[in-house]
Amino acid sequence: MGPDSLSEVVVYSDNHLRGVGEVTANFAQLELITASWIDKLLNSEYGQIVAGELSFRRMRALLASLIGERVGNPTRVAEFSQLLSKLAKAETLRNRIVHAVWTSGEAAAGLLTRVTTTANGLARCGRPMEQISLADVKKIADYIATVAWELSNFRVPEEDLQSAEPSQVAS
Repeated sequence: MGPDSLSEVVVYSDNHLRGVGEVTANFAQLELITASWIDKLLNSEYGQIVAGELSFRRMRALLASLIGERVGNPTRVAEFSQLLSKLAKAETLRNRIVHAVWTSGEAAAGLLTRVTTTANGLARCGRPMEQISLADVKKIADYIATVAWELSNFRVPEEDLQSAEPSQVAS
């Protein structure tokens, strides 16, 4: 016995699964690169462990703090801030694809129907539906891949990095 809304099994097309998989794989790469930046800026062997315990939103916040603390060049900080905005957009787009239930919609026309359950506190807001094309899913996957590439290729010259050594507190 289960909920009535789950009584029908949806069969996904290979293209649909490929699109969702590409979004997921590209975002995993973006998470790894973000964690690598945290590791580098912490100048610690524990950076990856710290990042692994954080949601992506919190990893972005930590990365923003570390960039603000460690990078002494305001121009580079501003450039990285723009890149962090792209990371936020990539996460929003990824969540749109990954945190949804998909129905076949008009699969023959290359459309999928995305169904989400939303809530505002305890008040139920409903189950909004939206159609999204496979081409749009591909654009989202490509955007995330581009942001991952930009983050992996962003460079901060060593002379712009301030020391990561912890301050000595007098006892």
